[in-house]
Order: sequence, then structure tokens, then C-alpha cells
Amino acid sequence: MPPPNTPEEGVPAAVSSPPARARRSARNASISSVAATIGSETQGICVGSVGDLSSRTRPCVLPINYQELRYESEVDKSLECPICRTPFSVPITTKPCGHTFCSVCLLRAHQMRPVCPIDRRPLDIDRDFCKARVIHDQLDRLRVKCPSQGCDYVCPRELLAVHYERYCEGTPVPCPDNSCDLWIARHDATPDKGCLHKYTPCQYCSKQVMKAALEEHYDRECSGNTVKCAECDVDVVQHRMESHVVNDCPSTVVSCKWSSYGCGKKAPRRDIWAHEKKPCVYQAIGRLVKDREEDRLIISELRARLSTVEGRLRMSEKEKTERKERKRRQASSNVDNTENTIPAFVPDLNLSNSPRAAASYNNGTWDSPEDYMLAQFERMETQMEDLRKNIHELDGLHSMRLLNDTMRLNEQIAELGSKVGVIGMHTTWLMNVQRQSRGQQRAVGGVGSPLGAFASSSGGSGATSGATAGGVSDTLRNAPDNEGGRYYSSNMPPRRNSDGRGENPPRL
Repeated sequence: MPPPNTPEEGVPAAVSSPPARARRSARNASISSVAATIGSETQGICVGSVGDLSSRTRPCVLPINYQELRYESEVDKSLECPICRTPFSVPITTKPCGHTFCSVCLLRAHQMRPVCPIDRRPLDIDRDFCKARVIHDQLDRLRVKCPSQGCDYVCPRELLAVHYERYCEGTPVPCPDNSCDLWIARHDATPDKGCLHKYTPCQYCSKQVMKAALEEHYDRECSGNTVKCAECDVDVVQHRMESHVVNDCPSTVVSCKWSSYGCGKKAPRRDIWAHEKKPCVYQAIGRLVKDREEDRLIISELRARLSTVEGRLRMSEKEKTERKERKRRQASSNVDNTENTIPAFVPDLNLSNSPRAAASYNNGTWDSPEDYMLAQFERMETQMEDLRKNIHELDGLHSMRLLNDTMRLNEQIAELGSKVGVIGMHTTWLMNVQRQSRGQQRAVGGVGSPLGAFASSSGGSGATSGATAGGVSDTLRNAPDNEGGRYYSSNMPPRRNSDGRGENPPRL
């Protein structure tokens, strides 16, 4: 049972006021525009509004009914429309609720009531619909059979329209009679056959049958359609009796298929079939003659190609000769070197080197000026390809040279950095040694004044000699300087001893 609010439910139209009718008319116009937009994407099918074909512009072929396609394998239920219960045809999704339907099914349901057919949520035709592209791609990969009668072509659904509209011989097309509005298969739509939708009496049962359905009537409906073959006593459709006797009847006397090569055997077709399977003595001769004919065709084709190549070679030799002659004339003229080299690369545009003159050269070796221009284009393409290869080679050489130079520079920079580090270490060591020596000199030179004052006040000199012999004591280190009035212990860093000989230089 189809979901509610579908065309199958038959919801009656309620009597409405003029404003309501105006709103409904506007909504129908909007629906028609959406239908036209969707229809423009369905393989060229003209959809102007939801209605029958008589109200639209007649297309060149009968539009495909995607809801009646036969699929090669079973289709997943998730790819079926909840309204028509067939695989989606141009699927569209509702934005508020996310339900997917066939575009035609949803638009018809929306005409009856502007709500979602599943959850009854209000829908706006202008803003609440979007294309279901993912589902559309999944459907396009499904394999379907051609809907034309008598056609067994199978392909993905996305390629069906191309086959149906361009190549299928069973595609329904308009009748060649302008006064007829019916459709007919493409292989029957020829002006010499005329309109096949006219009724004609059957020649075997006198029943009025349409010309287009006459073959089907002979095969299925005609009561006097069969007759026994006079040769093989087999029931055959009467209108196919002639074809049966010529091609299929096993009792008809025919000749061997190798008769044109010398075989003179004539017998019923069943005996000829056995004779050809043995095989026939003249079969080898016939195949040899066929092979020779094929060889002749190949040789003639190769000769034509060879003559074309020879003509191109002669033309190229002529061009080389003319180019050398131009260079010789230019070298003898009193022009500068630039003007002499330019014509070597510019084609001569005089009449003797024109395409028409080249085409008539050597008694018409070139078939037309177009062949000459084609040869010139091929030559220019070859030169361009050579230049492209040379550019690639030069680019590679330049890259390798740049890489080698960069590696060499990196090594030199690393070596310079190492040398700068060594020089910095030596500089630091020398500054430390100089600072220590200055500190010792200041400590030893600043002791004299305090010692003299101390000797005069106390009357003894033993302390001076003892301090000198024993080194700088704590009392003398803390004595003030006469010049600066400062203690050396506050400004002089502590002495770094290394066995009485100073600090060793840094190791390289």
C-alpha cells in the first residue's frame, strides 16, 4: 500500500476561496519551474509540467521511463522510492526531514498537499528540496537492460541514455508521416515505408492489423500463419518461407561454398554441410586465393604509403636545397649578421614555396595543400620535442651543478665555524690569564704603603719581612689602597691556582 498523500490515495480537492486559489496557482507555477529544472538533467527529456506528453514539445525520441527499467541484478530496498516502490528516478531529498523520493513522485504529491508524504512536515517547494547526489551516483552504477523492444543491450544506467538516444535501432521515434502523432521503432522510420500505423488486412487470416504490428501478428496471433515446407516437411511461418528455403532448409539442393574455386558438388544442404566439414578438397585453394587477395590489398596500401613518404622526402630535400640557396644569397648581400640569420628560421612565403605550389610539385605527389601543411606541422612538432628534451637535460645539469656548489659551500662554512670556535676559546683563555696576572700585580704592589705605616707606628720590621716571605696574608689583603681607598678583596676575583704555574691553555 502506498504511503499517504500520494497520487494513488486520491485526495479530493477542497473548495477554497479566491485567495487560496491564488496561492495554489502560485505554488503550481513554482512546481512547474522546479519540474522543468529537474527535467533538464534527465538525459535531454523535456519536462515542462506534470502532465501527459501531448501538452509538451514533442522530443526527437520517446523519453525513457526510468520507473519501468529492468535491472540485471536485484536492487537494494534503500534505493527504492517509498511512493512508487521502484528505484529512484532523479532522486531529491527534503531538507527538513531528510526523506528521499523520485522527483516526479514528490512533485505530484506536493501538488495535492504541501507536506512530506511520510511525516507530514510542511515543505516549501522553493527552499526545502535538494539533489541526492550520492544516491544518484549509486543508481548510475547499476546495470540495466535497454527498454527498447528487441534490444538486449545491457549497460550501467548512466550510459543508457546515450545508447538509447543515438545507437539503439529499437528506440521509439516520431512517425515519418507528419500527420501521425504515434511512435515507431527507429529501424522502421524510413520515408519509403511510410506510416506504419495504418491498418491493413492480414494476407492469411483477413484480420485488420496495424502495419507496425504485422510481424508480431504473424508470429503469435495469426491462425493461418504456418505452412509445411515442401522440401523438409517442417512447419514454417508463411511470410518467412522464402528465407527458410534460401538459408535454412536442409533438403534444398545447394552448391558447395567453395564452388567459385573449382568445387562442382551439388547436393541437399544437409549433405553439403557434411561435405564442407570433411573438409572440401578445394577449401585449401579457396583460402589460399583469399589470402592472396588480402596480400594484394596490403601491398597496394603499403605502396600508397610509400609513395606518400617518398613525396615527403623529396619535399624535405627541396626545402633543404632552397634553404641553402637562401643562406648563400644572404651571405653575399651587404646586410648585418642579424638580418642574415633571421631568414634561416623564417619560411619563405613566395609562390614557389606555397602549399598550392608544393601540392603540384612532382606531378601532384602531395594530394592537397592540407597534406603539405600537415607535413610542416609534423616537422615543427619534432623540432619542438627536441627543444623540450634539450631544456630538460640542461635543467638537470644546472640542478646537479647547483647542488655540488651548495655542498662545497656548506663544507667551507662548517670549517670556518670550527675555526672561529677555536679562536674564541684561545681568546677567552688569554683574557683569563691576563686578568689573573693583573690581579696578582695589584695585590703585590698595593701592600707597600700599609706596611710602612705599620712599621713606623710599631717600630718593628719583622712583620714586613714575614709577610713578604709567607705571601699575602688576610690582614694585608684587607688593607685599604692609598690611591683608591678600596679593598682588593671586594673587586678582585679569587685566584685560580694550578700547582703554582698558572692555568693551562685550552686543548685544540
